[in-house]
Amino acid sequence: MKKIISLAMAAMLTVGSMVIGVSAHKDYKSWGNVPATDAKITLDGKIDEIYKKGLVVDVATPANGATGKAYFVWSGSNLYCAIEVKDADICALDDAKNAWEQDGIELTYDWKNDGSTRHKWMVRYDGRVTKAGDASADAIKAAATKADGSYIIEMVNALPDGVKAGSQIGINVLIDDMSNNNAARGIIRSVQSGNATENEVAKFDYIVLSADKVAVEAAKPTTPPTAAQTADALSLTVAAAAIGAAGIVVFRKKRG
Repeated sequence: MKKIISLAMAAMLTVGSMVIGVSAHKDYKSWGNVPATDAKITLDGKIDEIYKKGLVVDVATPANGATGKAYFVWSGSNLYCAIEVKDADICALDDAKNAWEQDGIELTYDWKNDGSTRHKWMVRYDGRVTKAGDASADAIKAAATKADGSYIIEMVNALPDGVKAGSQIGINVLIDDMSNNNAARGIIRSVQSGNATENEVAKFDYIVLSADKVAVEAAKPTTPPTAAQTADALSLTVAAAAIGAAGIVVFRKKRG
C-alpha cells in the first residue's frame, strides 16, 4: 500500500512539474489588451482609423535605422495587425535571398501562450508571405503599400478554436531592416519583445483579447438647405430690406 501511495505521489509531482513548466510562460508581462470591434476592416495595406483605437506597440530599437508601430484589434474569429515601418533605406527585394534577408516584418504568435507552438510569418514589404515553425499559409492574409521612406503591412490571422475574449496569446514582433543593397541586416524588435528572440517561444510576452469594443464615430453628414429653408431665408432678407427702407423714409419726413 505504501508503495502504491509513493508511486501516486511521484506521479502527481511529475505532472505538477510539467504543468508548472508549461504555465510558467504566462509569468511574463502583458503588452496590453487588444479590443474587439464590429467595424468592417478592408485588407488593403492601410492604417484604418479603427486601428488607432486598438492596442498600439512601438517597434524600435535604439541605435538602429528603421522604426515602426504595430496596431492590433480583433473581430469575431480574426486577429488584425497592421505595422507601419519608417525606413530611409528600403532595398529592392531579391528572390534569391531568404525571406528574413529582405525588408519586411516577422510576426510570431503562440496561440496557447504556453510555449508549445511557434506560428511565425515573415511578410515582405510587397505583401508576400513566408511561413515558419507551426504556422499555416492558410491562417494568414496580408496586404502592403509602399511610399517613399515607409511601408505598411496589414495582416489578418484566423484565430484557432478556443481562442476568445480573455485569451492570452504569446507574441513577438520584429522588423527585418536591410541596408546597402541587402548586404547588411538589422533586427528591429519591439521594446516589449526584448524579453525574447523570435524563436524563444517559451519566453514570449503576451497580448490579451479584450471583450471591450471600439468603434469609429461616423462622420456627421452636411445636409444642404432644403428648398423651403432657402425660400424662408429669402423672405426674411426681403422683409428686412423693406423694413430698412421704411425706416429711412420716416427719418427723412421727420427731418423735413
